[in-house]
Amino acid sequence: MMVGTAHRAMSSTQKLDRPETKSESRRAAARRLRAEQRRSVREMYRKRKTTLIKKAHELGKLCEVDIAVIICRNGRYFTYRSMDRQSWPPSMDQIVSEMLAL
Repeated sequence: MMVGTAHRAMSSTQKLDRPETKSESRRAAARRLRAEQRRSVREMYRKRKTTLIKKAHELGKLCEVDIAVIICRNGRYFTYRSMDRQSWPPSMDQIVSEMLAL
């Protein structure tokens, strides 16, 4: 009687430890690849944003001009302005009207 019980327990653990099928391993590999791609895109975005802000700061200092940078990603806005203004960040209407006035 004990042999049969041990055999059943072993077969249930064998089911848990069974090797993945090809389709399961492909899906798992695809999930890992997508996660790695998301991380690399986030890292690239962070680095490029930092570089853009540095360049805007340098340009503002060297040419003594007012530089404004607005970055929108996934509905989140990041703003930078080289000179302090009381009403910063401006509304979208103010930006458009200033750009049309040029």
